[in-house]
Amino acid sequence: MVIFMKPPLIPTHEDYKWKLPSEILNIFDLRSSRQILAQYEILPLEKSIPSLKIVILSMYFCLEISYVVRELDDKKKLRKFMRIKSVPSEDEVYSVMSSFDPDQLFINFVI
Repeated sequence: MVIFMKPPLIPTHEDYKWKLPSEILNIFDLRSSRQILAQYEILPLEKSIPSLKIVILSMYFCLEISYVVRELDDKKKLRKFMRIKSVPSEDEVYSVMSSFDPDQLFINFVI
């Protein structure tokens, strides 16, 4: 049996693999992004924005959402990097994601 270790999520600005997610995650803090989320009633923003950031980071590093949530709970530096003050639970992340029309909104928002 082979057990694969998941990489710890330790963001550094010097590491090239963290530059792109940094740029992507910063988009979610823009006023225009908040307006788009409010327009599509992805509310409250205090829960939806951190949840979306978690989903994006999990997709970027090909990790489970539960793992990213645990890493955020454990690592203050990661919370600071992602600009997340309060870490949503895994269930809260899935709840936010269930509010998206899978054929349209999430893809349009990311693009």
